[in-house]
Amino acid sequence: MHFDEYVRLDGLALAEAVRRGEATPAELAALALDAIARDNLRLNAVISDLATRAQAQIARGVALDGPFAGVPFLVKDLITPMAGVPATNGSRACKDYVPVADAPIVARWEAAGLVPVGKTNAPEFGLLPVTSPELFGPTRNPWRLTLNSGGSSGGSAAAVASGWVPLAYGNDGGGSIRIPASLCGLFGFKPSVGRNRWEALESIWNGAVCSAALTRSVRDAAAYLDWIDSTATRYDVTDPPPESLLAASRQAPRRLRIALSLEAGEHMPVSEDARAAALAMAERLRGLGHEVEEVAPPIDWLPLFRAFSAVVCAYTREDARRVATLTGVPLEQLDLELATRYLVASGTAIDDTRRATAQAEWQKARRAMADFHARYPVWLSPVAAFDRLAHDAYRLSPLEAILARLALAFGLAPFLYRDALVDHAVRRELGRIPFTPIANITGAPSMSVPGYLTAEGLPVGALLGAAPGQDALLFSLAGELEAAAPWQQDYPFLRVHVND
Repeated sequence: MHFDEYVRLDGLALAEAVRRGEATPAELAALALDAIARDNLRLNAVISDLATRAQAQIARGVALDGPFAGVPFLVKDLITPMAGVPATNGSRACKDYVPVADAPIVARWEAAGLVPVGKTNAPEFGLLPVTSPELFGPTRNPWRLTLNSGGSSGGSAAAVASGWVPLAYGNDGGGSIRIPASLCGLFGFKPSVGRNRWEALESIWNGAVCSAALTRSVRDAAAYLDWIDSTATRYDVTDPPPESLLAASRQAPRRLRIALSLEAGEHMPVSEDARAAALAMAERLRGLGHEVEEVAPPIDWLPLFRAFSAVVCAYTREDARRVATLTGVPLEQLDLELATRYLVASGTAIDDTRRATAQAEWQKARRAMADFHARYPVWLSPVAAFDRLAHDAYRLSPLEAILARLALAFGLAPFLYRDALVDHAVRRELGRIPFTPIANITGAPSMSVPGYLTAEGLPVGALLGAAPGQDALLFSLAGELEAAAPWQQDYPFLRVHVND
């Protein structure tokens, strides 16, 4: 198989080519590794080479009964340990940490036939929607190298959008799959909480974190989640079980009543192209026979995001403690980025009262969105308030950096955790991504669907969400949208040149 054929096939098609004897896992791995070697210097998406491990896996024999037999795969360097492979979590504090055992999901990937060939770049601890860690530097967007791929699954998104692999692992605690999917023109699905038998992610960020695969095709994402939500040892792509997400993606949904929201809370402006992408999606949905009505969700944005911020601060401190234990370095001496150190210090302010207040706000949002989805099964919005990201989009200004260092030096960070200052930070930081965290807070499925290009030729996704457990409904809608207007022909690797 030649590279120009390889990049035009999704994961399921490549697996079928392997089963038919038209390609071998070794050939596919070589194509992926050659592409990474050729282009990674420009994109900075892959930060660990797993070629030797991949060759050993292929030599043992790739599982042909799995859905992705022999398909090259990339793994986001966050949360998921792999034996003998550095697990940096995007942080200098972990740069020398090498796990001695695989996470359970790694064996599940191999049972699917997936062949991990590298680990991808991510921001420190996955905290930001931009991939520019100080340890490795920024991951560039293959659509325009002067822009960022988004975060926190930015390395995985850039790699899939570049054609190196058809799918890559990502995780999402507030939009970390869907935001880079939007900026890189991919299909990014965040599943309902609990749809993963192989990772115990419910303990992270109060249950907000889920994992999935960033893909170019809807069916690859569906097949991946079917496999991860199962203990099956075989997977028949041609005849999947009726209750599977892959089966759902092949069946058009009933006529749906869809709520369209273009704005979030006060002082959270949304860019024109981000709005345009959602409006274009609304027209596509109307053209398919669905009813779309502009209506705001019943979200009390500022108190809810204040509560989300409290959870992030508290769990970031817990993450830092775990890193200190793993590395043997005292918490206060960990080599963390300034903004992360400030979050860790602020985490001491999250006492039982603040935790209870945050929990109450989360529960309030869950009840409100349950009522909302009873009237509107699907919610459509922009993915983020922006339609592009600079590499330094979330970098502290010189003045902010000075103030943060002073606060840390004098132990003031916990005392400065006051509503007025928190609200300012929430409007500035979470105000840029007001839509995606709602699904994380409520445990609901949500997806970024491509199909819109700006006047400059940059992709911007649209966000579609449903009630918890309604993953199949979203996959049915995604399959219908993909069939009506395929987006795969737009990717940069199918062009003669990538814009610089």
